[in-house]
Amino acid sequence: MQHTIIRTAPQPPIGPEWLDAFIGSIASIVEARLRQQLAARQQEPGSSQPEPGSPFLTVPEAATFLRCKPQRVYDLLSARTLGRYKDGTRTLLKRSELEMYVTTAENARLGAQRAMGRS
Repeated sequence: MQHTIIRTAPQPPIGPEWLDAFIGSIASIVEARLRQQLAARQQEPGSSQPEPGSPFLTVPEAATFLRCKPQRVYDLLSARTLGRYKDGTRTLLKRSELEMYVTTAENARLGAQRAMGRS
């Protein structure tokens, strides 16, 4: 049985300068693609970005505002914790009411912690 030995030319060691340049180029490509995707998503109709200055939010926008899933917003609406306003088939929520809900929930959490002796 014969064994074949394959010899290759020695590879020069990869220096830190090359590695830094390589990582930098990958990072810039990834950043550019992420920026493109974000811009495209914000321009899509029905995106969950609220209109600036609008006093009302749709359910997806409210979920983004609360940093939760839309189902959580629907649960709050069903429990009548939040009020709903209908515009045709759209369900709208007042931005000020959402802000008050977040503030009230935060105050209740802090109050409960204080009652238990935590800060």
